[in-house]
Amino acid sequence: MKKTVVFFALIFIAVFAASCLPAFADEGDYYVVGESKISFYVEVQYAAPQEKFEIPKGFAIKVVGSSVNNYTPVEYSGLRGLVKSDELANCVKTASPERISPTFLLTARPPKAYTAINNGIEKNLTDKQAVFLGVASSSDGAYYAVKVDDEICYIYESNVENKTDLDNYLNPKTEVDPDPIVTPSGNGEKSEEEGGKNNVVLRIILIAGIVIPAVIVVILLFKPRKANTKKRRQLEDDGMRYEDFE
Repeated sequence: MKKTVVFFALIFIAVFAASCLPAFADEGDYYVVGESKISFYVEVQYAAPQEKFEIPKGFAIKVVGSSVNNYTPVEYSGLRGLVKSDELANCVKTASPERISPTFLLTARPPKAYTAINNGIEKNLTDKQAVFLGVASSSDGAYYAVKVDDEICYIYESNVENKTDLDNYLNPKTEVDPDPIVTPSGNGEKSEEEGGKNNVVLRIILIAGIVIPAVIVVILLFKPRKANTKKRRQLEDDGMRYEDFE
């Protein structure tokens, strides 16, 4: 029974430790959002991070800290927040992002924005700039997230007047190339693609370093002990089980 408990405990520890290995995103790296969804979160005291909006394709986010509990600190459009590390893994690392922060200004009629989706505080946009950030949705409809006075606010999609211009801005005729920048060989530098492969190899090595020792311990635990064969036979002849005395 003790061996069984130890066995499952080791397997649990190995799997848990492997799953907790941080994503390999170094502080200062830029990642360009691709086809996969990636959301921007903000920290909430005594609660899980709160999702605010989806970052549009083609724009870059900058890593500003280490991943903790599957959240990586980032900077986007001058705002500090978090993205999920597993979603960040679907983005493309690049040394020279062309679209770091959106600059498109939304106009709305009526000129109103709200500090939160569903019953947020109303903000009058007259004489204020509403810089597009991303998209959001709820049960009552779709919204555009905007930055107003360095605060995240929301405008009903149906109230936005220049949606066509926004679509052209987000999907230019000459699309931003999200492919990694490859450094020409021979100058002693590694390309972004090579760096990503090295990170994968390092992650595999770390996982192997956790799992292999656990397997060795399990093998040693279940390895038969020949020295006790004689004692086992004596106990069995007396009608007792050897395991009861372990």
